[in-house]
Amino acid sequence: TPGPAHAHNLTRDRSQTMTQTHYAGRITESIHLRCDPGPERMPHPTGRFARPSLLAIHLLLTWALAWWSFVLIQPGDTFASSPVFRMFSVLMSEDQWAIALGCVSAVGLTGIISDRCRLASGISLAFTHALIAALLAAAPPFNTGTGIYSGLAVCAFFLLWQEQIRASKVARDGR
Repeated sequence: TPGPAHAHNLTRDRSQTMTQTHYAGRITESIHLRCDPGPERMPHPTGRFARPSLLAIHLLLTWALAWWSFVLIQPGDTFASSPVFRMFSVLMSEDQWAIALGCVSAVGLTGIISDRCRLASGISLAFTHALIAALLAAAPPFNTGTGIYSGLAVCAFFLLWQEQIRASKVARDGR
């Protein structure tokens, strides 16, 4: 509820009050969407990773792809080590996978650093993790990779959904 100072502004200057009310309304909406973080941790006004859990998901998804890229660029034949990777080797060689996953992890890192690239980063992370989950499921489906990468794909699409909500709010509010 508005305090006495806010009520005083209501009678003193209507244009100033409308700006304050709009700004206060947006903060209230942000707190509601972010599960009420409490007064000690107000959301950032631009929405830049106001929820630390979204940053953690973004970092996890980016790290997983960077690790895949690092492992695949090493000498040796990783895909021949297990029948689970059969479908990966059908699509591309290990070096090509390493470069592709390295590029997607670079886009993921760019999305962490820059607000403007976050939606594109979410799209690339979500669809790459979904592709990996699908390829792992095409092998013998009862392996740890299928469950783990299906879970990561769900997290990636959750991140994408949250980033789409944030992008539409930024477009709506002009910030």
